This record gives sequence, structure tokens and C-alpha cells, in this order.
Amino acid sequence: MLRGDPGRLRQVLLNLLGNAMKFTEQGFVSLTVERASAAAAPEGLVGLTARIADSGIGIAADRLADLFTSFQQGSGSIARRFGGTGLGLAISKEIVERMGGSITVRSTEGQGSTFTFTVFMRPGDPTRVKTRQLTPNETPVGACARLSILLSRTMRSTPPSPACTSAAWAMT
Repeated sequence: MLRGDPGRLRQVLLNLLGNAMKFTEQGFVSLTVERASAAAAPEGLVGLTARIADSGIGIAADRLADLFTSFQQGSGSIARRFGGTGLGLAISKEIVERMGGSITVRSTEGQGSTFTFTVFMRPGDPTRVKTRQLTPNETPVGACARLSILLSRTMRSTPPSPACTSAAWAMT
């Protein structure tokens, strides 16, 4: 359990995942989240590292340096084709840095991109968490029953789809 700003963390994740989806017409988008090395964390804080990788269009090497600058996008043709304001990555960088972390990108044009960020938060106190009995619609099975999820398998290297899990949770 960690204490942080879930709204800001969600904003960064949704921006990076949204970009990955927007710039990947076929292939994959993946999200990996793990605890950062304890040695990397300032005293009293816990690090969380998220990695968003895709097999999309990638970013030209000469555009990477300015990628986190406000109103900067890929080439003009990319901006016209995909839209956007060029603020999402700048805002994400600002949020991550205010959470004591950093954000980086590795990309090869035509092969995809990987954005990695680490943020630091205080450990939470589990004794201060208020608990209550969940209603059937609030349980993981009940909550997922209201979701519409598209699972797609386009590459042989993709692991088997979680059809059994989604069927067990009554998801459509």
C-alpha cells in the first residue's frame, strides 16, 4: 500500500497508454508496473516504475530530445495525421518530476517506443484503511460484469487470451 496522488498517477498512465494506442495500428501495447529498486528510492519512500511499450510507428531520433517540451510533437505530418496538442508528454513529465521521479523514452522509427517512468511515494498505513462489506456489484466479479472488453490476438507471439478468466467474470 502506498500513499500518493492516484489522480495524477492515473493521468500519466492514461496519457502514455492513450498515445501508445493512438500510434499503434497493429501489433502490441503493453504496461508493466513494478517496485523500483530500494537503492533508487529516497529514504522513507517507495519507488514505483511503469513501462509502456508499443510496436507502433516509433519516433525519429532527431525528435526525441524535444518530445517532453510543450507544444512539440513528432513531424508535422504525424501531427496532422494523429492530432493532439503536444502537451500530454510535457504535463506527464511535470507530474512525474513533482512526484520525485523521472521519465524516459526509447524509440526506433518504424519499430515502436518504450516510455518508462518512476515515481516515489510514502508507504501507507494499512491500519488506517477503512474497510466495509462490498455489495455484489462492487466485488471484482460484479464490477467486471459491467465492463465491455475487447481482447484481440493478432500475432503468434501473443500469449493466449484470458478468455477463461473473462468468461468466469461474466465480462462481455
